[in-house]
Amino acid sequence: MDYSKPWTVAIQDPQKNRQYPCIITLTNGAIATSGNYEIYFDREKMFHHIINPKNGLSPDLNISVSVIAKSAMDADALSTSVFVMPSLQGAKFIDSIPGCGSLVMTKKGRLFQSNGWNKLTA
Repeated sequence: MDYSKPWTVAIQDPQKNRQYPCIITLTNGAIATSGNYEIYFDREKMFHHIINPKNGLSPDLNISVSVIAKSAMDADALSTSVFVMPSLQGAKFIDSIPGCGSLVMTKKGRLFQSNGWNKLTA
């Protein structure tokens, strides 16, 4: 396997409204995505595997959060953390961390890209 070539990563659209909301090329670091569209614990799809620690409920503002960070462990922890935040607040939080970027998709179909996402994927 040639590790010197960049990886092309397509971000899935959980609502299947478009093919891919974003396709990035990653040459350094890691990416992780947290979403509520795969695992539910009820038929109504209100309760999923991500829990807001403030109220014990599954957050429902965002449907997908992708984070680029220096390591997979950081990207995973940050994507889950941002998932429980309001979209814009989450993007601003990621921008406060050097070398990180995020793409947040809301339940209403809006996309919020942090400044870091734009820099890391441009």
